Amino acid sequence: MVDSSSSEDMGSGMLLTGSKHRKQDHKSKSKKLKVLEPNDTTVGRAHRKGGPKTIGWAQDVTTIHERGTKDKRVHCNFCSACWAYPHQAPCLAQHLLTECKDCPKHLKSAATDYLASRALATNMKEADGEGSSDGPKSQPSVLKIARNAGHEKKFMQVNNAIIDLICVGGIPPEFFSGQPWKNFMAVTDLMTHTASASTFAHTYIPAEATHITEEVFQKLRKQINLTISFDGGTTCAIQSIYTMHVITAEKCTAYLVEGDSASDVSHTAEHISKVLFKVRNSACPS
Repeated sequence: MVDSSSSEDMGSGMLLTGSKHRKQDHKSKSKKLKVLEPNDTTVGRAHRKGGPKTIGWAQDVTTIHERGTKDKRVHCNFCSACWAYPHQAPCLAQHLLTECKDCPKHLKSAATDYLASRALATNMKEADGEGSSDGPKSQPSVLKIARNAGHEKKFMQVNNAIIDLICVGGIPPEFFSGQPWKNFMAVTDLMTHTASASTFAHTYIPAEATHITEEVFQKLRKQINLTISFDGGTTCAIQSIYTMHVITAEKCTAYLVEGDSASDVSHTAEHISKVLFKVRNSACPS
């Protein structure tokens, strides 16, 4: 290491050359933030030819900051949330719908449509529609396509049944990533695999919940004389939650449409009214 002050005193000492200065300047410039564009299902992964198409709303929601090849973070443009690089788009959509308070309505609507489209129930209906077409199945290529479609449909059916076990039976998602469950599937059906606990918790279950909520709101928009009820409570984990129900005049059917986590805010009339008006605008947009 050369001391600049000592180099001035030494007549024949080593001096920093201009090329070294330029190299240091180049290194300092490379440490500055670079803004990259997110893409498809994995926000931050480079778009490849033949890969998934770019999701438009994800580009407006996040910015990817890079401080080096191994130091990249995905930042939300509307709050202080940030995630590891790359980040899954379903998790980002769930963040916009449940955590981000300042996200614009049109982006939340786009995230809702995207998450609902990834529900297993929606994909199973599309698979049933595609599989009902009649046509020649004698060619090997067609048989292979039909066989792969059958495996994919079986995969969706099994994972959809697991969602019922998690949400209705109360089985934790981590159970389906453990070795006992893998042994069970190996004995019953080697050709069928199930998703991981992380996929159930962060993709399939939120997507299914969004899909069901959208179907409920579509049904409620055709009704008249709706009643909105709400109630607050505390969970065993000492979390404050407000639940919102919409009740129809016909048969007095109640639909749970909103669960607001209010642990970090004051339970004022202003906060409760915001949640109530959000439910009202979703059920009765006009």
